Amino acid sequence: MDFDRILRNILIAGIFLLPFIPYIVANNMFFPFITGKNFTFRIIVEVLFGVWAILALRNVAYRPNMSWIFAAFAAFVGIILVADLQGANVTKSLWSNFERMEGWVTLAHLLAYLVVAGTVLKTEKLWTYFLHVSIGVSLFAVLFGFFQLSGLTQINQGGVRLDARFGNATYLAIYMLFHIFITGMYLLRGLKTIKPLVVSGVTGFVVFLFAIISMNPNGLPEGSNLFIWISLLGIGGLVYLLFQEGKEWLSRYVVPVLYSLLILAQMVVLYHTATRGSILGLLAGLLLAGLLIALFERKRPLVRKFGIGSLIAVMLVVGGFFFMKDTAFVKESPVLARFSGISIDSGTVQARFTIWNMAWQGVKERPILGWGQENFNLVFNKYYDPVLYNDEPWFDRTHNIIFDWLIAGGFLGLIAYILIPLSFLYYLWFGRGNISTVDKSLLTGLLAGYMFHNLFVFDNIMSYIMYVTILAYVYAHSTPDVSEGKMAKVFDLGFINRVATPIIILATVFTIYAVNAKPILASTTLINALRPQPTPQDNITYFREALAYNTFANQEIREQLVQAATRAARSNTEPGIQQQIFDLARSEMEKMRTVAPDDARHALFYGTLLETFGQLSLATEQFEDAQRLSPNKQTIRFAVAGNYMNLGRHDDAEVLLRETLELAPEFDDANIMLAVASVYRGNFEQADELLEGFFGETIIDNSRLLQVYINTQNWERVRDIWQLRVDKQPNNSQNRISLAASLLQLEDREGAIEQIERAIEIDPSFAAQGEHLIQEIRAGRTP
Repeated sequence: MDFDRILRNILIAGIFLLPFIPYIVANNMFFPFITGKNFTFRIIVEVLFGVWAILALRNVAYRPNMSWIFAAFAAFVGIILVADLQGANVTKSLWSNFERMEGWVTLAHLLAYLVVAGTVLKTEKLWTYFLHVSIGVSLFAVLFGFFQLSGLTQINQGGVRLDARFGNATYLAIYMLFHIFITGMYLLRGLKTIKPLVVSGVTGFVVFLFAIISMNPNGLPEGSNLFIWISLLGIGGLVYLLFQEGKEWLSRYVVPVLYSLLILAQMVVLYHTATRGSILGLLAGLLLAGLLIALFERKRPLVRKFGIGSLIAVMLVVGGFFFMKDTAFVKESPVLARFSGISIDSGTVQARFTIWNMAWQGVKERPILGWGQENFNLVFNKYYDPVLYNDEPWFDRTHNIIFDWLIAGGFLGLIAYILIPLSFLYYLWFGRGNISTVDKSLLTGLLAGYMFHNLFVFDNIMSYIMYVTILAYVYAHSTPDVSEGKMAKVFDLGFINRVATPIIILATVFTIYAVNAKPILASTTLINALRPQPTPQDNITYFREALAYNTFANQEIREQLVQAATRAARSNTEPGIQQQIFDLARSEMEKMRTVAPDDARHALFYGTLLETFGQLSLATEQFEDAQRLSPNKQTIRFAVAGNYMNLGRHDDAEVLLRETLELAPEFDDANIMLAVASVYRGNFEQADELLEGFFGETIIDNSRLLQVYINTQNWERVRDIWQLRVDKQPNNSQNRISLAASLLQLEDREGAIEQIERAIEIDPSFAAQGEHLIQEIRAGRTP
């Protein structure tokens, strides 16, 4: 076997590894569902690109030819690089963070993957088997989704929305959408062979068995046997069918039935993700694909009827839903209820419109090249609309692909991004590739569904990989082999072997280390820092080690360090350890503020750290700077006002909180915070007027009010709030003990004893301590 063929086989093997990435969950890393998949993708692509570079130098057949798909993607990556380099936070734009693992480095890897896959997978047979491996892994995701649906393993994000090994229902949903169309493409091709399906089925069943066994090394959950037998029977059945290859009944009946069952299962899992954008994207994609097949398919009347049937089916589904959306069946369904609640006036839709308007303000400020990737949080803070008080306090995405790329790359970046699907459609429909009308229609429907999905959410590594895969598929089918021109230049083999190859190998090894090794070590070390260790000193040591790697993860490590420091300050950790972790956290947050001075989040975190350790005046500087960077965000204003109150600046706190209330008078916390400030100023009547005016009563079960009443020794109000909590939870012993303490402050000793006795009845383990308290109270003492 010659060296070129060895390199080619390595490339094919590496490409065929990529579909298995959804299986990976790195539990020893920070954000395990994100980091493991992304680092695996990057390492594989880096190795592939290095091997491909050597092969392309040796053999002109593996060099990329001119294609607008490649040109558009390369231009997009180049423009975004320029945007990132002039952006608001260059490091974050280039490298992202553990939570997202995107940034320019991911775009560069996707471009490399496009080149390798598009130039190496050059035959339809290779693409058929590659896509069937991916279909097989989607079967694994289906089986794992059913495993979650049956309650045999937990849904990672909680609730009822399936997420398989993705950790997020939205990520699983778009993955299923891609595979529904890809599987449908092979269903409608009318394949005469069972071999690709055997590859898919065996892949899916084996990966599923490996997954559930590796997840439960000490014994499988009860009920798993059914899934194991289904998997084993599935493998056995597929192997049997493989030996029946060539039989007419196999190709006429079995193959289409198996594809149809798989598509049905994929749709069931997609449905149970309850991801509205993906489900609506699927319907829109099927509608478009059906329409295109009905209009342009002429050679296969049966397939044309299928296209017409899909049109009718989608319209019936949509029409039937609108007819039934107010019925109990729909409203009681966790999935359908999410759709019945969609309206222009719903809170979710209004919040999206508000966020998009905030994004537009940022676009107007930087229209040409935007803010750089991963910097929407700066726009979100700067142009924050107070009506979002009930939503997440920190948004790093606009949840709309148009605004995301407008923010990241300005109009130049957005135009470059739009050119990619346009060039894809051009080559798909008008290129030289021998792609059937049905395939063209389904791939167009897939693109439409994917883009519709991205109008309401954002990409993740698997949706990126699937998108670039279909780009590479059309790219490989639409460009001729390189046989002439500049790309066909033959290089001296001695130069390639002695100079170019060693340089490429060294560059690949260095890239793997720089891009992956250090961040992986930082991630695993951070997990050790967060886990219980023999001594708190060990946790501090791990934090120092994680930071010493000096990676793009420093922001997340520092934020976790601040949270650990504040927990230590509020616990019984010995003072020396508290001082050590505070000194480290303070030093690191000073660096963070220098690196990203315009990020209100860092100022708020730093201020909270300083305030927790009693550095009130220094905390004021940070809190006020956070407010300068995000003037309308209530949570920041509350932090500033709380700091003022701790410093005794009650007048300043009240002025600030009145302004805050005016931003969104319907915000209950704003009313409560102003009432708290009034209590601290001794203006109890004003506090009661605020509470009665907003809530209709003066006794409100709220922890902030409870604390201010305790601090001002208003024991009647303390008692009243604890009484509310006891009434709500009569079997909560701790609430009764706290109520007893407030009664004791009011000299109601019999009432206190009664509550302690009830607490003992509820929690017998409290008996000894409770009896002692009762004795002390009856003796006239206040324990």
